[in-house]
Amino acid sequence: MRAAELHVLRSHPELPYYDAHSAICGESSCAMTTDGGLALYADRSHITMTFAFSQLDQLSRLIEQATR
Repeated sequence: MRAAELHVLRSHPELPYYDAHSAICGESSCAMTTDGGLALYADRSHITMTFAFSQLDQLSRLIEQATR
């Protein structure tokens, strides 16, 4: 799935994009908490509300960029 996502992004570099994978995962593994100790996952596949809200500034900038 990630390879297909990256292929589309390379084909359309003008698209604003929020990279959730990079927000959660490093080069070799995905974390369960942020460096500050914030839990990332509520269960095996859903992020916590707290982590989602911590990403609001970045998401708001992308939405603003996409709707100009």
